[in-house]
Amino acid sequence: MGPPKWQEFSTFELKRELERGRTVVVYFRDDWWHGFDQLESDLLTKELAIAMRKNNSVMMIANETLRNPQAETELKKVSGSNHIPAIAIYSSNKSARILEDPIEAEQLVRLLNSPR
Repeated sequence: MGPPKWQEFSTFELKRELERGRTVVVYFRDDWWHGFDQLESDLLTKELAIAMRKNNSVMMIANETLRNPQAETELKKVSGSNHIPAIAIYSSNKSARILEDPIEAEQLVRLLNSPR
């Protein structure tokens, strides 16, 4: 089993995956800080892969969030700000939980595995 794979974020794909009953993890990032790439890699752990499979989840990445109107609007909608890095975890009931810096893989695994 390999690490989870990131899909490119779009509001259309987010809605489609939620309608399929999937949990969606969206990583909102930008390129102005080199740590965004490191965080993207750090999140791809074996434990996260297990949690993703167990919870029928998909991962999306919103690159250049602050220059992507769809991504920035979505981030503001779920978090109330455009603070990045941030991760939103959407459940099939369309509710979202937000993680903001500092973000760790263990935190994400715990949230995926916690009952809603």
